[in-house]
Amino acid sequence: MLQVDTTITDQRWVPAHADLNWSNLTAPECWILDWEDVGLAPRGLDAATLWVASLMVPALADKVFRARCADLDIRSGKIMALFCCSKDLNDPQFDSAPAFAPTRQHAAGLVVELRR
Repeated sequence: MLQVDTTITDQRWVPAHADLNWSNLTAPECWILDWEDVGLAPRGLDAATLWVASLMVPALADKVFRARCADLDIRSGKIMALFCCSKDLNDPQFDSAPAFAPTRQHAAGLVVELRR
């Protein structure tokens, strides 16, 4: 079993929506909905949640990553991305979802990065 140190000491916790996914965003005027989970979280949680929710569409995931790379390229952001991937991958119904393969691939890459 691969182990990753998930201790986050490099960043203070920051305000977070904590459920930032596409069903909680409106268009064409952008509004963020569903604030029931708002609170403090490790930096990168919201960016990671939206990025993982985008993995089924690689161009969209790349766009989200580029827009939020300041949050996703730091250690806490990578841990939050791995956390979001693991939530999906541990859902028994997710293994038949189209996003299963890219999520598993990105989770494996995150484990390698975090073990360096």
